[in-house]
Amino acid sequence: MPLVRISLQAGKPDSYRAAISNQVYEAMRETLGIPEGDRFQVITEHSSTQLIADPTFMGAQRSADFVLIRSFFPADAPPKPSRRCIAASRSASRTRPASVPMTS
Repeated sequence: MPLVRISLQAGKPDSYRAAISNQVYEAMRETLGIPEGDRFQVITEHSSTQLIADPTFMGAQRSADFVLIRSFFPADAPPKPSRRCIAASRSASRTRPASVPMTS
């Protein structure tokens, strides 16, 4: 049972949070093979002074819409997060969820 914490800027609509949640869940199902329904997520919103990421660290281009995704796995869990799952989660955090406006 992995637990996923998703932190994002405050003011996003419910549909945006749901889309991010779905993308992360599907990435974990596809790459780690977690069973259907094994979905435990905490989504928190933060003001611009509470969620801070350097916009250019290591050559990345981060906007104010930066999303932080952190997965926690039980110690006895057989699958470790693979590079593929990490890449899928990064992709989910960089991509605007389909049909969801970025404005608050």
